[in-house]
Amino acid sequence: MLKKTLKVVIFNSVIVGGLLGISDSLMSDYRVKIEEIPDTKTLIWQFMFFLLLEDLFFYIGHSTLHRPQFYWIHKRHHEFKTTVTIAAEYAHPLEHIFGNSFPTFIGYKILSHIVPVHCIAIWVFVTFRVI
Repeated sequence: MLKKTLKVVIFNSVIVGGLLGISDSLMSDYRVKIEEIPDTKTLIWQFMFFLLLEDLFFYIGHSTLHRPQFYWIHKRHHEFKTTVTIAAEYAHPLEHIFGNSFPTFIGYKILSHIVPVHCIAIWVFVTFRVI
């Protein structure tokens, strides 16, 4: 099961994630700052905004994937009978996109259309999300 899981996780991370990153960079018009480091207050409120939206959209996506018409996408994730960390990333490519990646990145995509978001805030959040 580990070998099969690693193949799926690597495919989703490298191929699907790479294609998502390329398409996002070609179609994006959001504002991300790379200049001065944000103050602690800015970093915290942006992090909390990202966290709130990630939690909301992950919940919506995950509960949608448990509906009968979408469960065929999600059932791969439930092949694990015990809770292990890697099972969270063991997913169908559609689940990886809409259930894992979209919720993670939607917060800064929305916020960056309102105020400039510093890349450090994004890095901190994504690191926290992955760990």
